[in-house]
Amino acid sequence: MIARSPQLPSEQVFELFAASFEHLQREGFEYMLVTGTNNWTGAACETLGAARIYFTPFRDRPRVATEQTAEDDEPYSSDGNISAKDSGAMVYVVKL
Repeated sequence: MIARSPQLPSEQVFELFAASFEHLQREGFEYMLVTGTNNWTGAACETLGAARIYFTPFRDRPRVATEQTAEDDEPYSSDGNISAKDSGAMVYVVKL
């Protein structure tokens, strides 16, 4: 899993991805499954020739409860969508 913290600027996601790619390759892995939810991760996957597997938009339909309808232990958002971003998540497979 490649994850970025808020302390790592988005522009550095490509370097994190490339370093992870090289590390997993050295360890003998053949493939890496990546979910790209930002432009930098998508650009890294595209640059490395990843195969696009599946895309889901963030705001195609509500997926969680709203603040008004959520139970105490249930995740929620203001409008029932999982993100305020208009984009989505692309799943890639990268051959190492």
